Amino acid sequence: MIKDQLFKRLFIPLTGLLFPFVAGLVTSQTTLFPNLLFGAVFFIGVVFVVWNGVVKLASYLRLLPTLKTAIFLKLVTLVLASAMYAAGICFLSSLLWTRLNVHDDNSGQVWRATLVGGVGGALLALMYEAVFLSVEKDLDTKVLQQIDKERLAAEVNVLRNELDPHFFFNCMNALSHLVREDKNKAYEFVHKLSNIYKYFLRNKDVDFVPLQDEMAFLDNYCYLLSIRFENNIRIENTIELPDETVYIIPCTLQVLVENAIKHNFFSEKEPLQVSIAMNDYFITVSNYIKPKPHKDESTKVGLRNLKARYRLITNQNVLVQKGSSRFLVKLPIIKQISYDKNSDH
Repeated sequence: MIKDQLFKRLFIPLTGLLFPFVAGLVTSQTTLFPNLLFGAVFFIGVVFVVWNGVVKLASYLRLLPTLKTAIFLKLVTLVLASAMYAAGICFLSSLLWTRLNVHDDNSGQVWRATLVGGVGGALLALMYEAVFLSVEKDLDTKVLQQIDKERLAAEVNVLRNELDPHFFFNCMNALSHLVREDKNKAYEFVHKLSNIYKYFLRNKDVDFVPLQDEMAFLDNYCYLLSIRFENNIRIENTIELPDETVYIIPCTLQVLVENAIKHNFFSEKEPLQVSIAMNDYFITVSNYIKPKPHKDESTKVGLRNLKARYRLITNQNVLVQKGSSRFLVKLPIIKQISYDKNSDH
């Protein structure tokens, strides 16, 4: 809806005062103050009727199905209809004015007023249509942005829901192994797993967490790895937390460590070493590539999920570099976040 009340309050009286002079309906013979006052009130009323009529006519024509898609036809129809309507109102009002002012009875004035009114009505219709199209475009843009925002939020939620079963599927495999081998370690594993699950629940609807929280979570996760794999996996973490708070998407580092474990061969003699470091721009997670002789069945969720979440939430890309001997993932550092993104931190 076009908010034009202030515009109308300003220009309807101004146009009503100018119209009789432009149309020649007020001449040098019409100098008496009562006549001028009556003419001002009369023609302000005329302009009010014309203005509102043109606006309603434009609103009606805009809704016709045949004119919705045909822009040129709509403009031509709108201009002609508005011009005819305004010209008709101005003709009748000017004729009435000349009859009330016997000294100004001039048919030429009536036709001039009719022409001025028709042209004014056409211009008014074009002006409103231009404003309406501009407002409509802005509304369409806002609607599309809102739809896009809701779509991204829905996609992020889907990706989050994918992450939990992916992680716990691997944990259940580890637990089934530990139950057969060492019940005490299985109990300890379940205890740590419950702490990790609390982290998931606390941050399930959170886009960002402080890096220090993620590091604490990673320590718990690495403890589970040490129970299962003993010295077969080594995590080399050289990150020194900066003075300023930096942020990361929850479970990011865990996903990358898990991805390295899933796709590489390791043993006690040839342990898998995962290096985690940070500079001013990226957090890097890397490992040497040692392909497994027989690849495990993969749901292909982890890294794909992580890349998609970073792109949707931060509008930044996770950089993946795979060489002949080394696999490297670069996570853009997030130094500032919007408070509506994360209400818990």
